[in-house]
Amino acid sequence: MSSLIRKRKPRPSRPVPSGCKPISPLLLAVTPALDSATLAPVPLLLPPILVPERFAVQTKPSPVRAEMLGEVAAGMEADYERLRPGLEANPVNTWRKIHQQENREREIDLVRWSAQVARALQSGQQDGTLPLLLRKIRTRHQITWLVKWAFRYQLEPELAEMLGYDRPYSDDDLAEIFACKFSNRDSNRSIRRMLNAIGITQPQQLQFVLRELKQYFQVPTGEDRKWRRITYLRRRQAVAGIDDFFPTPKAVIQQQMLPNVTLCDGCRILEPSAGYGTIAQVVLEAAAAVGITVHMDVVESNPKLVEILELMGLHVIGRDFLKLKPEPIYDIILANPPFGNDACIEHVYRMERCLKPKGRLVVITPNHWTRDFSQANRLSAVEKRRQAFQEWVRERGHWQDIDRDEFKQSDRPIQIATAMVVLDRR
Repeated sequence: MSSLIRKRKPRPSRPVPSGCKPISPLLLAVTPALDSATLAPVPLLLPPILVPERFAVQTKPSPVRAEMLGEVAAGMEADYERLRPGLEANPVNTWRKIHQQENREREIDLVRWSAQVARALQSGQQDGTLPLLLRKIRTRHQITWLVKWAFRYQLEPELAEMLGYDRPYSDDDLAEIFACKFSNRDSNRSIRRMLNAIGITQPQQLQFVLRELKQYFQVPTGEDRKWRRITYLRRRQAVAGIDDFFPTPKAVIQQQMLPNVTLCDGCRILEPSAGYGTIAQVVLEAAAAVGITVHMDVVESNPKLVEILELMGLHVIGRDFLKLKPEPIYDIILANPPFGNDACIEHVYRMERCLKPKGRLVVITPNHWTRDFSQANRLSAVEKRRQAFQEWVRERGHWQDIDRDEFKQSDRPIQIATAMVVLDRR
């Protein structure tokens, strides 16, 4: 019986075909060998996969595929314009809302980048300038999946965290796709089928495609990256539970505080309890809108909030406003100081001493000091202090109540009755 079994002859090794070059191998954790001395798994180094040089050369023009890609790009551009307007419609002031907002932002980024890649592929198909490995990419699903992986592949860890990704993708992640190591085997098969339809059958080929596609869309850099980092930190500090920290809603600054001051070119402005710089940001934007330059100083005690202020490029002159020597050098002071234990009263007294003659102070305070004290039979020490502050404000300016629901739109919402003090230094 054994004589009837044909023995298989060993296959001779093939020579490297002409016109081929090796691509650097990946380490794959596939069925590891065992070291006889230690009985420990030894990772296997796969031999270099030979990718013909023609994979990187230009293809012939294909008007039909270019037209298909143009339709895909147009659909994604329309989706981007539809999704973008409502991005900042609601306040992001809880962890749940933060995660929801960041998911929406990632979705919009992915749609925008995918549209850019589709347009680049369309142009390449028209001109015949695409590498062969990119020539079969033609559906929205293929483009979106590849762009997502291209963005996360070898992404900087800081940027990955800032955009809400747990980590960047590495060569090992590419290898796992082809090693069937995903916990969801059905999902892995679907990905493999999609890649096979494109002509990607090896991790090195996928690596080549991702690096090529990464050239077609713009990863956040410069000012965009800086403000993404600022937004990322602001959201987390707003829900971190910092004592006496309730950021001023932009609507209050724009509609109630700024109309009470006159910005002029070269004027000096102070925000003595800056938080993460909402008032300073709105002031600088308002100055830029009318084409003037102002000098903005800020003070903040919390180190994590100071980090945000410095990222914004603001001039932080100190950490504790009450310990700074008051100098009458400011034309305008805008503030939302701490409310607890009547701290705002001492802050306002000191702010007034920092104003130039005829300088303007606009500050948000709780309204407990605005009530009528004349009807009280007996005043406590705290009430006497509030009454004295009320008379002091009346001599120098005025106050107006702010709707108690205004601060519900804050990044850290609270329902509290507040008043806005407006006064000039004599």
